[in-house]
Amino acid sequence: MHSAARFNNLLHDQPTDRRVFTLVLSLYGARLTACPLDQHYTDPVAYARGQSAVRETFQPDVLFAPVSVALIGAAFGGKLRYLKSNAPTIAQPAIESAGDWQNLHIPDPERQPHLVFVREALRRMVAEHRDQVPVAALFLTPVDIPMLVMGMDAWMDAVLFDRQAARRIARGLIPFFLSVANGYFDDGAAYLVLPCAFASPSIVPRTIVEQFSRPIMAEALAQLRGPVALHHLDPPLLPHLDLLAGLPAVGGFSLASADNLSQA
Repeated sequence: MHSAARFNNLLHDQPTDRRVFTLVLSLYGARLTACPLDQHYTDPVAYARGQSAVRETFQPDVLFAPVSVALIGAAFGGKLRYLKSNAPTIAQPAIESAGDWQNLHIPDPERQPHLVFVREALRRMVAEHRDQVPVAALFLTPVDIPMLVMGMDAWMDAVLFDRQAARRIARGLIPFFLSVANGYFDDGAAYLVLPCAFASPSIVPRTIVEQFSRPIMAEALAQLRGPVALHHLDPPLLPHLDLLAGLPAVGGFSLASADNLSQA
């Protein structure tokens, strides 16, 4: 049984010859091909070449399109800082407060260079590996994108103290989220990985998940054309798992090492 068949059986709760195995090895691709990181995160050919080397070296059951959420913030106008030993980071967000959002330009996923880079790398990887190894893509939900556009502190202030504005911003991002995410599915992504910061017990209390994050996530995820895995972002997700379990399109969860799998 090859990886694509193994993964398909997993999604449909069918038997597999062994457990599906994968690792997120975005940076490893650059090291294995001796590619400078500023090129690795801007050149789709270079990134796809790196993931081919990852497949040859580690033989994972799933490969990952570019893993760098900072590119999302840069697409909105944030300034990137390229690093020598890690993925790029946001050096300066595009805006500083919720009040600046009305003057913000929402990027076109078909034209904005950082977004085009991810899609083109995904297309190349799917074309090379699709029949044997599925390719997953990473993105953020509409409740998490703003923290890359205006910074975590400013977004948290809006969610806590100007909930109406925060809802308006997050709901206004649903069309952008769907354009990018469904574009990934159209390009052949097997599933979408969504880190969920504003549903994480380490970041927000249950009341925010119940009253703010979950309703907006449910509205957005219901319009996706493929399956989603919600990611724990390192801290345990179990305390909020019951709030997320019934969300549309969610086929599974990536849980932290500290999460109790039996309880989950």
